Amino acid sequence: MTVMPNKIYLYLIIYCFQYLSAQTEVSGTLNSDTTWTNTGSPYIIIDDYSIMPGSILTIEQNVTIQSYNDVQIRVMGKIFTESSSVGQNILFDSFNDNETWQGIFLDESQESTIQNCIIKNAEIGINVVDFGGNQFPVINNNIITHCGYGIKSDDDSNFDILSNIIINNTTGIYVY
Repeated sequence: MTVMPNKIYLYLIIYCFQYLSAQTEVSGTLNSDTTWTNTGSPYIIIDDYSIMPGSILTIEQNVTIQSYNDVQIRVMGKIFTESSSVGQNILFDSFNDNETWQGIFLDESQESTIQNCIIKNAEIGINVVDFGGNQFPVINNNIITHCGYGIKSDDDSNFDILSNIIINNTTGIYVY
């Protein structure tokens, strides 16, 4: 009769191992094109993560990104979120409910597209800085909530903001 509990424990261990092995910890510098997929989700950003010029981070639909306290995603290359519709959103959130992460910093990141995402619990949901040139990042159809600033930008930056819901932030959109 002791065989039954042993099988339950084995199934429990296998289940827990599969859940724990599904997450992917990231930090440091991205120097080549990379795609974050559902199979690696959630992506846990444990320290600042920089996407360098010439590199592209593509994030597929339904991926979750959780960031530790005071951690940022700095995009000097390009970031593309490939969520095609609401309901299959990409989630950017803090790792712990009672902490905030720094947010997504588009730092001369021309041609980036952030769309159909939920961005929450950040100091600055999306920060756009120092854009010249002819090709601007697109911030489209996102929900940005529970952030200090929903979107923040310096007055020299050019970017397109289309059909976003920016709600329950300390400041919605701030241009300085």
